[in-house]
Amino acid sequence: MGVLDARAMGGRVAVVSSTSEKESDARLLGAELFIHSKTSAPADLLTRWDGGANIILSTATSVESANAAFPGLAPNGTLVLLGVGPGDVSLNPMALVMGRRRVMGSPAGSRKDLRDAHAFAASMECGLV
Repeated sequence: MGVLDARAMGGRVAVVSSTSEKESDARLLGAELFIHSKTSAPADLLTRWDGGANIILSTATSVESANAAFPGLAPNGTLVLLGVGPGDVSLNPMALVMGRRRVMGSPAGSRKDLRDAHAFAASMECGLV
């Protein structure tokens, strides 16, 4: 859903996964770049791809993936943590402050968020966006 939403809003999308088999699905959904995190450093590739990601939407259940991706944020970028399992997210304070980066998280959206997401999806289906 994150790939589809980002593409619908005009964003360029990179997908990072520890499973190389997800590449074909990621590309079918509109990802321009696929990073297999077991063979490449996500932060390095994100930074080289377009100067870093404006948003990293971490849906993985391991905090290690969020820790590995954080340095790939562009200045003023945001790391959004969703569905992260146990463990500690460790961020370099200098990279956070000097890069003007943000970190936010949510276990789930509100009912209003869900209605907004459905309305957005419906408008995409009807070609309104």
